[in-house]
Order: sequence, then structure tokens, then C-alpha cells
Amino acid sequence: MWRACISYHLRVRTILFVCTGNTCRSPMAEAIARDLVERGRVQGVNAGDIFFASAGTWAVDGNPYASDAHKVLAEMGIHLDGRSKRVSRAMALGADAVLGMAQAHVEAVQALAGAGLRRCELALAPEEVDDPVGLGVLEYRRVAQELAGLLPARLSEMLHP
Repeated sequence: MWRACISYHLRVRTILFVCTGNTCRSPMAEAIARDLVERGRVQGVNAGDIFFASAGTWAVDGNPYASDAHKVLAEMGIHLDGRSKRVSRAMALGADAVLGMAQAHVEAVQALAGAGLRRCELALAPEEVDDPVGLGVLEYRRVAQELAGLLPARLSEMLHP
């Protein structure tokens, strides 16, 4: 599926969000970013000009996303679709920017992709996004609100340097 997405979106910019297991933080960031762009909340970016994806440094391909992630995004009117994917070299090199949820994710992708990597940094630089796994729906809600609050400016800054 990833290769088909890259082929289909050759003329658009690709942003890849990366976390550890690709079951909560990075899929939430992907879905929230897509929703923000579709709703016109990222200045100067059209929905058809950008492709968002997510993966995990230690993900097991095909695991379902966390139920609390689904629940919190549904409360925000955002649909979360898909299953976990392990980040690959091809994914990283095919992205215009890779945004890690923590410094360890940035470093893992840099090591995986090597010199051909275009841009790889923290999603909400200079801060890391806390991992809500096992901490309940309130922590998922806090992380989702943090992403929704900070991603519009971050994406605008990245896409219009």
C-alpha cells in the first residue's frame, strides 16, 4: 500500500509521522494533520497538495490502532483509519519530511535512511510528544489536544519556510 501511495502522490509533498508502535501518537498526528489541512486550518496549504502518513520504529505491521486513539479522535470529529506499519527506508526516503514524536524516533529514522533523507526532526520541536500508552483516555485526549493546537503553526512553518 505504501508504494502505491508514493506513486499516486508523486506531485504532492509527503509528511511521514513516526513513533514507536504506530498505534497512537503517529496515527493521531497523521489524522489530525490531515483534518487540519482539509478544514483549511494550515495557512497556505491545500488538501490536494500534501499526503500524510505514519509508521513506527518498532511497529508490527497490521496491528490495530489503540481504541483510546479512535475514541478521542471521534470526539474531535476525526476518523482514524488504518493499521500499524513499520517504518522502512523507502518510506523515509520517499517523504519530504519525517516528523518524529521523540528524539529517539528521529535518530532511528536517520540511521535507517542515511544520507538521502530530506528532512527529519521532532514533530513539535523542540518538545517531544508524550506516549499515552497505558495511561487512559484522559492522556490520549491531552496528547490529541496538544497535537491539534500546535500542528497548524508547525506544518505552516515547515511547508512555507
